Amino acid sequence: MNCLRQIRRWLVLTLLLSAALSAQVYRINAGSTDQYDASGGSIEVTGGRFTSGFGLGSIDGGIRFGAFVRTRVRAYDVTLGDQTVMVDLPTDLFGSGQQVDIRGMSVGANTAATQELIFAGFKSVSYGAPFFRAAEGKEPVGIILYSHRWNDKLKFYSRNLFSGEKTSIQGLEYRANDWLKLTSSAGIGSGKPYGAIAANADFHQFAVKAAYILQGNNFRRVQADGLAVSEPIGANIDVNWKASSRISTDFSHMQLNGLVLKNSTLPAATMDTASVNWTDRHFRASAAVFTSTAQNVRSNAFSLSAGRKIRNWGEVDVNWLQSKPVGNRKATNSLITTFREYLSPRLELAQFVTRGDGNTTASFGGNLIGNRLSVGLEYQTIYVPYVPAKPFTQAAVINIRLRPFGNVELNGGTGVGADGKVRYTAWGNTLMVRNDRYQQTPAAMTIPKYIIRGHVADESGKPIRGAALRIGKELTFTDSDGLFFVRASKRSGVPVEVAFDEFLASGNWEKVTVPESANPELEEHAVELEVVLRRHTSVTSRQTGLDREGATSLGGGN
Repeated sequence: MNCLRQIRRWLVLTLLLSAALSAQVYRINAGSTDQYDASGGSIEVTGGRFTSGFGLGSIDGGIRFGAFVRTRVRAYDVTLGDQTVMVDLPTDLFGSGQQVDIRGMSVGANTAATQELIFAGFKSVSYGAPFFRAAEGKEPVGIILYSHRWNDKLKFYSRNLFSGEKTSIQGLEYRANDWLKLTSSAGIGSGKPYGAIAANADFHQFAVKAAYILQGNNFRRVQADGLAVSEPIGANIDVNWKASSRISTDFSHMQLNGLVLKNSTLPAATMDTASVNWTDRHFRASAAVFTSTAQNVRSNAFSLSAGRKIRNWGEVDVNWLQSKPVGNRKATNSLITTFREYLSPRLELAQFVTRGDGNTTASFGGNLIGNRLSVGLEYQTIYVPYVPAKPFTQAAVINIRLRPFGNVELNGGTGVGADGKVRYTAWGNTLMVRNDRYQQTPAAMTIPKYIIRGHVADESGKPIRGAALRIGKELTFTDSDGLFFVRASKRSGVPVEVAFDEFLASGNWEKVTVPESANPELEEHAVELEVVLRRHTSVTSRQTGLDREGATSLGGGN
């Protein structure tokens, strides 16, 4: 009964707020996913200076809800309800920090030099998917996040959470010059000590990331029942050397801590990787060696691959994989051959022939990108260090986007989790616009005057269609010419990230050249960003661990 009363209150607040707005944009989502055994829907309303949202659905058989209201008061962003904050540190060279789900009220401000946020309310267990947001309030918490850039070289970070177990970690970032950045962090996380030093040196052709991290047993930046991230510990290093325009090498050593969770245990893991790649306009080859240890089992693995383009209409790739847990006499071998045909700028076909364990299998896939329908079917091979007995996992990954009419969009797809298992998600959404002032649907909305634009291509200069980029909070895709753009209402810089999990383009891709941030400009002055990616037929690796007990929040406070 108490849950139903809270749902009614939030729903009434959302509806009253939307009714008070003269111009409204309604975004409606609904769907289902087995990744967190969730199904439900949400509605988000935007108008004037306010944005509000409400979500309701079933999680693991229980009814959950979530809601938020967000507005801007003078120079401050004010959010009431469910939201998320990121507890990140300048030494996070091998991870992006820990997301914290919260329910309450926050006030934040961002300028070119200072970012600050103050929150009072409760920790929450949030359940999220692209179509649904919900949360369950837990223990009280106060949060103060602050960072300030004193000058072009020095920036200070302060991350503080006050609840049953205190977190207070301070950090410094020192940019010695254009190619060297030194960082440090120290404090306590959930009552456990933490200290880290890191360096990032980039000489264009030669780049090194290194960090040494000390932390208390079962350290977590924030003690919560939601998503748990297995963090780097000890010495971690990644070295990339681009010996020439065709040859590049990479070496990495990664250690991840173990965590004792509410209903399970996330094991500690170590992974070493060494690889060499050779690429020109028509031919590519690579070799990689993996060594991983988890759950007291060590495994060695090897990968050899080669590929060749056939004029402008196709390509062929051959990939040989071998894995062998230490102590086992017999190694597991697989030979994967991939054929691709480019029938048009929007249509690609693919065939996969796999030979392993004395059996031969053939699979078919491809990629279609259209205005109404986009479909992709790809077979990926992923190296999972948490499953050392069989670290190479092969899975079919499907992505479907359908726009049957108007602003209605239907989506479906599968993904491979850190445990190597395939999960599905399906959802739909639509956008409705209403203007009560004129009692009609406006022909057009106000278009922000600043723009960020660019293009995405591979190392040979061929444009990549269907690539996904997250620019600030906006997700955008490249067209058949590899071009993209987003608009912004303010000129302040925003981060640029390649969203590999959202790709419509088939295949495994990795970053070659990606700018860290972009500045919106007037259209006539906007500089085109250059993003260069590399398709690789060798395996991708999953190095971070996720706790099954929770899910990433998509609360309105982002």
